[in-house]
Amino acid sequence: MAREKKIQASALNIRLTTEGHRPEDYISLFKDILRWNLSAKIASREWGQIIQFHEESSYVDDWCYYGDILRFTTIDGWFDMDTQEQVAKNEVRSVSIPPNLRPNGQRLSFLFFPESHLFVFQTYAGKKRMGPSSCLRMIDGLLSNSRVIEKYGNVEVTLVPDRDELDSAFRIHMLETLRLTIFRPNPDGFAKTEQKILGRLNSVNASGVDTSYRSVKGEGMTPDDELRSEADVAARNGRVYIKGKDEEGHKQEYKTDDHPLNDSVFYDEEVELETQAFSNFAKKIKDKFAEWVSNA
Repeated sequence: MAREKKIQASALNIRLTTEGHRPEDYISLFKDILRWNLSAKIASREWGQIIQFHEESSYVDDWCYYGDILRFTTIDGWFDMDTQEQVAKNEVRSVSIPPNLRPNGQRLSFLFFPESHLFVFQTYAGKKRMGPSSCLRMIDGLLSNSRVIEKYGNVEVTLVPDRDELDSAFRIHMLETLRLTIFRPNPDGFAKTEQKILGRLNSVNASGVDTSYRSVKGEGMTPDDELRSEADVAARNGRVYIKGKDEEGHKQEYKTDDHPLNDSVFYDEEVELETQAFSNFAKKIKDKFAEWVSNA
């Protein structure tokens, strides 16, 4: 009898902003993060770090790297149940816990595609979880480390939104407000709109742009192809905000931050390894992302 298991995955668009960088520079970036043993805060006492990063050649017919994220908890204080008192810090220091051990550790995998600079990561696998926003905070924290900035400059990272949800938002009956925030894109040679926007940012020495559109009062906007392409670029490299009304006059609101890509796949663990299932799934996500970029 088949024993199907579920994997969910999201994606980050990671972009080096230095001129003349190559796909190999992304590999160097992740290898340095691993070598420097960097960790970053996720929330409260939750932290994360990359603990593995190597080229994948077993399951995916594409140039990519397989790695693991470790999510763990930091412990700030201890309580003695016998004395009913908080344990003093000097007493805790006398307890020998090996520095290589991490409490509440959860290990989730990712695939990174250097040419499209897309980071596809598990949000659920085998009862282990890490929400899209949690991973974004962790990766952004790692990329904001002073050692990373000193060597690689500013590195932008955006949570890839669910494209279907974005398309639905543009079908709001009366579209009243559209706000686009675009940080430096990293065009792959065929993304014409991204090349155009990046060229404009370079010409005025800007790191990003915010653009707002408002409809004529009592009427809805009708975005043309050019504006729709700019919104796609903003969705992949920043954020999109849409406000309007449905046919009955009820308020409708959309933010890309609230609708990240988080797709699912099921696999039979008696036939396929989790690593294989996730790798193939990540490749499909990457191909869909590349197609979206190429149509911009």
